[in-house]
Amino acid sequence: MLRGVTLASLVIASAVSHLEATSSAERRALQHSRCEVTLEELCGSAQKRGKTVCNDCLKSHWTQLEKAGCSLKTTEAFCEGSGPSPPPSPGGTYECWMDKCYAGKGTLSKAACDESCGSPSPPSGSKYTCYDGTCYEKSGGTQTKAECEKSCVGPPPGPPPGGDSWETYTVAGMEVQSVVGGKNSSNYEKVIIMLHGGGQTGSMWPDYYAQGWFGDLSGLKYVFPTSPDHLWYQDYKTPGCGLLDDCAYNLSSITHKASMVRMLLDQEMRLVGNNGKNVYLAGFSQGAQMTGYMQLVNLPFALGGVVVMDGFPLPPLENMPGASQAAARANASYYADDMKWIIYEGSEDPIFPEKLTLDTWNGIFAALGCSTTLKTQVIPGMGHTLVEQEFMALVTLVRNGTLPSA
Repeated sequence: MLRGVTLASLVIASAVSHLEATSSAERRALQHSRCEVTLEELCGSAQKRGKTVCNDCLKSHWTQLEKAGCSLKTTEAFCEGSGPSPPPSPGGTYECWMDKCYAGKGTLSKAACDESCGSPSPPSGSKYTCYDGTCYEKSGGTQTKAECEKSCVGPPPGPPPGGDSWETYTVAGMEVQSVVGGKNSSNYEKVIIMLHGGGQTGSMWPDYYAQGWFGDLSGLKYVFPTSPDHLWYQDYKTPGCGLLDDCAYNLSSITHKASMVRMLLDQEMRLVGNNGKNVYLAGFSQGAQMTGYMQLVNLPFALGGVVVMDGFPLPPLENMPGASQAAARANASYYADDMKWIIYEGSEDPIFPEKLTLDTWNGIFAALGCSTTLKTQVIPGMGHTLVEQEFMALVTLVRNGTLPSA
């Protein structure tokens, strides 16, 4: 089937997924690039908030970072370039991480931390460290598991600061956090569901709320679900299978996660008059991919709007460019001209290359016959990350129903 893209574009899109096909030097370069991209995606916002917050993020995502080829030296350097850390606190608040002492949420005094941190041979069994109420088994740990669990106490749970109403609940096996503008949690007319990136959680979005990127929340409800395994689909690293090939994806995982999102969407829609136009869907990376899939392949009606932030089309969408309208529409659930789409892409995105990504999305809408519903935006110099401009466009779409002009 014609796809409207070049073989060269396919090779570029597949490079990061197939390190084994390159030379040793190329493999190391790609692995380093993959680590940098993963660091930026998972901890970019935390880095801007200071070294302590940045290192906290590293620990939360260490498994993903290791899989991306990150070393301790690379991650430590990443947080060295972060904003200022909080001033040191009196004894009992230090912790050892990557052979350095950090103040904030540990359980050691500064003297005890300085004495033990970075020791080449810690006492047998003393390899645990406490941070923010959780015990971590790390090479730089200075406590036994029993000692750590006895003394490790975190802050009480609570929503981010602000005058808005936060709630947590569970839908379709997903933990969900939501926020409504103001003190009355039932005072809203529109709902925006935000899907996190692969390997992340719904808690990524309150970080942007804290930065003011959601603007005035009056009359609005934002919903942040977390996929149980932190993924919206499973992908395969099969040689010869790239972004445009079904063999790169676990197709059943896509439909399964889509059914979970659909249950959440249906529940939230019932709370706003059972009107799909009062519901908006947005996402980043894997969440952006699932966002596009939901509107075109799962839902039989138009949402109020769809915002895709750095996401490549999932099957069967990626096969539509170059197909006949009848063939494309046979694989779609909705394609009428009352949809409203914004697709953002960074010009330097190494995960989903700009040209391949936008050529594919434009080809899909052309095949379906609904190109007038789509507005694409390229952000010069942006990689695989989020910027405030995307949030501003989302808020404008929700508030005014308008798409970006340029």
